[in-house]
Amino acid sequence: MLFSIGPVELKLAPLNPQRTRSSALYPYASHEILGAAPLFEDMGDGERRFTISCVTFPNDDVFTGGLTAIGMLEQARASGVSQLLLRGDFTLLGFYLITDIQETGETLGWDGVAGEISLEIELTRAEAPFAASVFGVFGGLL
Repeated sequence: MLFSIGPVELKLAPLNPQRTRSSALYPYASHEILGAAPLFEDMGDGERRFTISCVTFPNDDVFTGGLTAIGMLEQARASGVSQLLLRGDFTLLGFYLITDIQETGETLGWDGVAGEISLEIELTRAEAPFAASVFGVFGGLL
């Protein structure tokens, strides 16, 4: 396993991760001061994003299950529930929402299924699902 997004494992087959990209924003509010350099106020940790680019070959016997894995990722995205992101060395990267899945198919087969499908999965850091629901319960009690 190279990565795991919730229940979906990304490994050599059926979904083969090719590259990753991550970014972290640490915002500052700028306050203009007459005759001096601006004063910057720390706004705390900002948005974190993680992108995984994958490829699968649905018509290849070795890569069976790629379309099923894509369907599971789509279901996780549509659910709006943050998923645990785990790297292959078992490093927990945190909980992330699947915010976008871009799918590009090439070399269509006789059945309309692409011979090669490239995916770009965009994730945004979020609270753990349990923590968010507990906060909602306590927020409702106040």
